[in-house]
Amino acid sequence: MKTENYLSLMVKGAGFLFIGTLISKLVFYIFPLLIASQIDLEIYGTLALAIAITGLFRGASLLGLNYSVTHFIAYYQEKKELNKVKGALIITFKLVIPLAFLFAVILIL
Repeated sequence: MKTENYLSLMVKGAGFLFIGTLISKLVFYIFPLLIASQIDLEIYGTLALAIAITGLFRGASLLGLNYSVTHFIAYYQEKKELNKVKGALIITFKLVIPLAFLFAVILIL
């Protein structure tokens, strides 16, 4: 692939990322306004607390692996070591999925 193709692909990917981030930020700010106008203040407080608690458990269950696995997959793909890419994904899934189920059970109880 030529340099122009790589640059075009990178700009296209950055554009998609920017638009997706912009949409998610807009939804993040509009959603509470719509919900708050439809329900009581006490119920909205409970909803906000539930969202905050689930956010904490989500962060704890991921263990930062969502960022590190992205780094290692790109690194090992560049070196053409596909077995290590597969290993990084398997280890991530083996760690994150049980923790997510554990925290889901804790939140339900």
